[in-house]
Amino acid sequence: MWQVGALAAYAGVHPHLSMPWGSDILIEPDRKFIIKKIVSKVMRTCDHVQCDAEHVKAKIVKDYGINEDKITVFPWGIDLELFMQEKTSGSRSKLGILPGKFVFIFNRYFEEVYGVKFLLDAFKEFSRNKDDVLLLMVSDGSLKGETVNFISSTDLKKR
Repeated sequence: MWQVGALAAYAGVHPHLSMPWGSDILIEPDRKFIIKKIVSKVMRTCDHVQCDAEHVKAKIVKDYGINEDKITVFPWGIDLELFMQEKTSGSRSKLGILPGKFVFIFNRYFEEVYGVKFLLDAFKEFSRNKDDVLLLMVSDGSLKGETVNFISSTDLKKR
């Protein structure tokens, strides 16, 4: 956000909508003073901010003094009422997933940036001695072969 937002901020472009995601506000500005200054300029000069979570909005308000009315939160996530277990039996049946299994779904590309290896290591550890959890990986990417090999060489294949 701060990289492209800076272009609009310093060029005086309007209307200017800034769309920071978590790390753009929660991590990067606290690591380097210059990034904090750039983000501050972007926040002060943009016409509106759209972020992904209430805690990101709170940090924008606190750290940059932006009026809450200037910020819209558009959260990422799921509607738990819509995805209640009773409503998923058709999907589970089509996929051959027995009732009572807890299913983790990974839909990111099999790329280094998404920490596929970390996910697999963590799931391997988490699922040890559990028979009620599954990991559904629905994607593709440059690490697909490595991912499939890891799954095949461990006890994760059945999960």
